[in-house]
Amino acid sequence: MAQQFVRDDASVVESVLDLVVNIDPVENYLLSNLGRSVANDEFHFVPRDTLRTPQLSASVEGADPTYSTTDPTRAMNMLQIIQVGFEVTDSEAAVDRYGSPEDRIAYETEKALKDWANRAEFALVRATIITGNNSTARQMDGLKNSLTIQTSQSGISLSETQLNDSLQAVWDEGSNVDLILAPMTLKRRISGFSAGGTKFYNQDDKRLVQPIEIYESDASSKPIKLVAHRFVRQSGDQGNDIIGIEMDHFKVAYLREPKVEALAKTGDSEKRRVVGELTLEVRSNEAGFIRRAAQ
Repeated sequence: MAQQFVRDDASVVESVLDLVVNIDPVENYLLSNLGRSVANDEFHFVPRDTLRTPQLSASVEGADPTYSTTDPTRAMNMLQIIQVGFEVTDSEAAVDRYGSPEDRIAYETEKALKDWANRAEFALVRATIITGNNSTARQMDGLKNSLTIQTSQSGISLSETQLNDSLQAVWDEGSNVDLILAPMTLKRRISGFSAGGTKFYNQDDKRLVQPIEIYESDASSKPIKLVAHRFVRQSGDQGNDIIGIEMDHFKVAYLREPKVEALAKTGDSEKRRVVGELTLEVRSNEAGFIRRAAQ
């Protein structure tokens, strides 16, 4: 909390920065970079099928084939309603404030849109599915609860071999990881796996430059985008998790795109909300991994 000062001379003109400072982060990498899809019900289903297991096959000339079929299955996720409400009294809209624009409602709307993006991203990463009822809100399954390739290594520092083992586990299922989401601690560690080959000294500006946005592994046929993400690890988690996915197999499905709505005016204030309904569309639970509690 900022300290409060009282001057003896009340006639002194205060020095106040005419700007509202807000450095809170907006975290929306998945919301912005995953492909978009469309949902049309509160239950969102994804049909899935598999190929027959490869095996040595040879047929006698003229013989009929053997007949076998596999029926598609369906995976389900729930649509989650996310809304951010705000209220501006008519007095608040009328008074002059340091750093606030003339239109206070526009200022609060912009802030609420950022809050909505943060909440949607948080759900895409961390939500646990709840089917809901008249008194319980529906929730989606986020990435951390959707991936079936999971390992737990509490107390063991993440090594390059362990990371490549996880990448190979996804490759074994038929996918290639092209995105890794990690807390900053593990992002820096992964950057150091091949640091000897990626550090460059720029003689012109005397800087040591270490490109760390792309990680290449022989356990994936794709270059892997390495992203530090604030929601992969939160206070209370038992360590630093790390998530890897092939992005083509995950979409953000919207039943309702986020929009700003004016609510009924009651009393001496204006009420607004940002509301949208979405879910994580998981086309393959094996198209990624989560390694839990890595250091």
